[in-house]
Amino acid sequence: MRLINASVNIDCLRPDCRLPSGPMDPVLKDAAPLNQALTLVLIFAASGVGALLRYGLGIALPHQAGQEIPSGTLVVNILGCAAIGIATELFRGPLSIPEEYRLMITVGLLGGFTTASAFVFQTLELAEAGRYGKAVLYVALTNGLCLAAGIAGHLATRAVFGLPGRG
Repeated sequence: MRLINASVNIDCLRPDCRLPSGPMDPVLKDAAPLNQALTLVLIFAASGVGALLRYGLGIALPHQAGQEIPSGTLVVNILGCAAIGIATELFRGPLSIPEEYRLMITVGLLGGFTTASAFVFQTLELAEAGRYGKAVLYVALTNGLCLAAGIAGHLATRAVFGLPGRG
């Protein structure tokens, strides 16, 4: 599947440029008037920043052999889930930003920051080492605390900005 029309050239990276019609990525198909090339560049750059932030936290909170659970990955996932809860609520209400910047933050920055693949790998490492209880604890903590952080971010943003509940 092509992400953008093949006739795009470097001049189409300006914010005011619109791409010719053509096959689009499903993520971008509903954002038809968006500048697709700019959106892709923003997501690409932000995902790198998110990955560097994740790496930095991994250095600050290293996982040591024999440690009970991978705390760095757990902290990153909790922070990322809280941030996505805050961001999605802000983007629906008081912080209306262009779609390409919303995608840059949610898909790029937070997608690059959170670590589902590291979570799965580290869970398998614990299980393969015969530490099944620790693996189950890690899965429960990650899922429970990340879900709680996402909900807390969502509700806190509603409270701070006086946004109505949906439902």
